[in-house]
Amino acid sequence: MANEIEKVNTIAIGNIKKLNTITEANIAKYNTFEMTSVNAWQGDRGVFGGGYTGSAYVNVMDYVSIASLNNAQDFGDLSNGMWYCRAESSGAGGRIAFYGGHDGSSDIAQIDYITTASTGNAQDFGDTHATGSAHGASSNGTRGVFSSGVGGRNGGDSTAYGYITFASTGNASTGGNLHAGSNLGGCGNSSRALFAGGATSSGLVNTVEYFNITSTDDGTDFGDLTSIRNAFDIATNGTKAVVVGGQNASATLDTMDNMTIASPGDATDGGDLSSIRNRTSTVDNDSSSVFMGTTSAHNNGQLDTLNIANNATADSSYDRFSASGGGGASGS
Repeated sequence: MANEIEKVNTIAIGNIKKLNTITEANIAKYNTFEMTSVNAWQGDRGVFGGGYTGSAYVNVMDYVSIASLNNAQDFGDLSNGMWYCRAESSGAGGRIAFYGGHDGSSDIAQIDYITTASTGNAQDFGDTHATGSAHGASSNGTRGVFSSGVGGRNGGDSTAYGYITFASTGNASTGGNLHAGSNLGGCGNSSRALFAGGATSSGLVNTVEYFNITSTDDGTDFGDLTSIRNAFDIATNGTKAVVVGGQNASATLDTMDNMTIASPGDATDGGDLSSIRNRTSTVDNDSSSVFMGTTSAHNNGQLDTLNIANNATADSSYDRFSASGGGGASGS
């Protein structure tokens, strides 16, 4: 792993690359270590959980290797069958938290967590800051931040976000306010949380906001997406953010938007996915993303791939168990 290579060479990965003009893959090969994501909030194991098959709300979790994709394998079970949950990760810290969701009759206030490296059923972490579903989510590896979720997939005007410290189980705390209540997309890096799009009681929005992820500040205007959308996730390598699919007021989308997390401004056109995808969830390492999403309300749980640097996407022949609306995050 990256930190092991740094210990052996007594030099940071970034400086090894500069001094030797060498890629991370070859650094790993020459040092006989496996090279995983160098971002603290990510890893190569992606875990998806929950969803709706068209007839049942499921509690299934399954996992993939982002670097060598195949059909998802069984990980264990969440505490509830649900969809419209979101997940975030402590990355190398070894935990993924699943936040809120809808169990078929009502929104729930449950936070579950897993140890990323060890398959098994989820454990109770605590309660969400507000009962809701369809949260947006962001992480820096230490703190996970989740938008309100009140109003669920239909949108709402309660806009306070919640946050947790991955290393310490307990109820979520309440932070500042964002532009929309639910169905936002979220991502982040070591210092900044980014939330985009979503729904209010008045309809869908294209607003993007950011704040210091270690603070409890309100969101600050970042810019606008190229169009209104909700029900999407955002893939990131810590520098670039790629909005993946979603839906507008009338249609499922096949488009991507690009943003640079450190540079506020309007999103730019990121091209098209290989097919339309709705209710997307992404699991990322520092170069690639695997995402799931549906082409209609509740059909297959097909896994697709995304090169974050150049937006190249491809439909894979691989699947996860559940169809739509589950959460996903990556770690190690």
